Amino acid sequence: MSNQANDIKWAFFYIQLHDGTFQKTVISVYNFISLHFAVKCAELIAQKDILIKELRKELKLADERFDTDQKKQKEDLQILAERVDNQIKVMRNAYKDELKLTEVKNLLQKHVLFSGLVNL
Repeated sequence: MSNQANDIKWAFFYIQLHDGTFQKTVISVYNFISLHFAVKCAELIAQKDILIKELRKELKLADERFDTDQKKQKEDLQILAERVDNQIKVMRNAYKDELKLTEVKNLLQKHVLFSGLVNL
């Protein structure tokens, strides 16, 4: 704002002060500032409401992704537990088969050993 415009405003203010319209001027300025402040507050509140709505939407999407991930992890753990159980069964059966073969081998060795002793 130029100095000349500023000087004109101050001169107008000074005239009003001495003219008796100072109170009206103050009230007008106050009303203007109050209205301007109210408009700015309403704009900020509207922006805040939009931001809150967006954040709630993002939070809801994050919750949905979390739930989906939790379900997938639960399924993965169940599959892993089934595989571990199956592996234990396979190993148990393999151990039993190996034990039986060892017992048969021991019996055959005893049989061969005793039959060799009997022939002496």
